[in-house]
Amino acid sequence: MKICLFTAHSPIGGGGAVILRSLVKHLPGSNITWKYISNQPTAGYEAGYMGTGFMGEGFISAITSTYKMLADQSCPQVDQLVKRLLTEDCDAYWIVSHNEGLRTALELTRVQKKRPVHLTIHDDWSGALAQRSLRYRFFSTIAAKLTLKTLKSVNSCDVISRGMKAYYESLGGKNLKVCHRYLPLDTLGLKKNHQQTHEIKIGHIGSIYDQRDMFKFLFLIRAYAKIKDLPFSLHLWGFQMKGLKIPSALKAHIHFHQDLPEEAAIQELKKCSFVYAMYPMSKGMRTFTQTSLPTKLSTYVQTGLPIFGHGPSASTLSEFLRSTGTGSLWSCGHQIEGFKVLKEVLEVPIGEERFRAARNQYFGEENLHVLKNAFLF
Repeated sequence: MKICLFTAHSPIGGGGAVILRSLVKHLPGSNITWKYISNQPTAGYEAGYMGTGFMGEGFISAITSTYKMLADQSCPQVDQLVKRLLTEDCDAYWIVSHNEGLRTALELTRVQKKRPVHLTIHDDWSGALAQRSLRYRFFSTIAAKLTLKTLKSVNSCDVISRGMKAYYESLGGKNLKVCHRYLPLDTLGLKKNHQQTHEIKIGHIGSIYDQRDMFKFLFLIRAYAKIKDLPFSLHLWGFQMKGLKIPSALKAHIHFHQDLPEEAAIQELKKCSFVYAMYPMSKGMRTFTQTSLPTKLSTYVQTGLPIFGHGPSASTLSEFLRSTGTGSLWSCGHQIEGFKVLKEVLEVPIGEERFRAARNQYFGEENLHVLKNAFLF
């Protein structure tokens, strides 16, 4: 089975790329060609580079083209992408909905019927991509309409969470499957669970969705550490707060580190007391928090460390922690409740079997079966 995979992002950029690489690597019997648009070619993936996308262009040009794309109007840039993808020697298309991908998938179903089109959605265009963007926030409504239209047109579709599956089914989507990242069982080289008592050292990788929420978390840690007479620090890998003012009381406790390959990041995280995962508390981000899933959870599971979750109680983050028992959630913002969560993650041991069960439940072989069934190989 020859599959043409298209993404409107680099094969190594962001959580979506991490998920896709894990799946592509472990799909024997398939011949996958990864085509992509990005600011520049990616080392090791040069052959698949198709140039830059239009959404990152100049403000007026990007706004105009993106509106046409989402409103299902004539969009020459997408037409060009589709025309080039049609020349690929493949038996099926695998399109990721991010940015230009959503409309590209729809157009491929319109201009040809011979090769099936499979759609992958990691973030809802309307509730996540639009809401998190200053440029495209007001395109949320037309993005939602295009998403539903595309869901009804593609041959098959996988989504990142049960929350997303339920959300799209409530809008009329059908035959949706949940597909996460795949982690081979031998990647869980878990540490023996021993809690540090001489300091509170917190690890985090990737995006911080709302700096204000992170500061609230750190002031909670500061208050708890003062009571316990312990030093504390937050270590961030792969995130830089450029141009943002950090409260003076927190500056000495936040440490920024360069991005690392996952294997190296895991070794650094294992030196921490626990790891931090947050989702924004903002009501405007409700669809995002209820449908997306933090990719960093798949990395955290590999550390064997308890997870301090910080976000809405009705969220995929909350469901993950509740169903796997790998951590606890602080959702109300009250200090007393936050202290309870801290006590749990710092003092209550979590056995290796829970992390292995979390891997099986979320990041196991079922994810490969979803794609094998979609492409019938």
